[in-house]
Amino acid sequence: MTIKDPDTDEETTTERGSAEGNRLEDSTISINNALTLGYRHLVEFGAQATRNDISYRFNMSEADASLDRTQRGTQYSLYLGGRGDASREESGSLEGAPWLAYLL
Repeated sequence: MTIKDPDTDEETTTERGSAEGNRLEDSTISINNALTLGYRHLVEFGAQATRNDISYRFNMSEADASLDRTQRGTQYSLYLGGRGDASREESGSLEGAPWLAYLL
């Protein structure tokens, strides 16, 4: 941007702008298992781990203002659940109300 001073006819050029960068890396490992117990019962269990690496950068060209942040986080989870219906005699189907559900 160029500004002309009306008193001195001098031109002053100023550069203005900004640069911004975002980076996100998300890594997830998941293990899911199912175990049939007897004729009408199913137990499901598993684990998951997620890691996030996040960085944010912001720079202004006309000032010394800048922002540079990096954060990391890891989340672990386990689950155990089951379903079955001991009162159904006809098909041995695993459909029915859940009898156990637990989440950490």
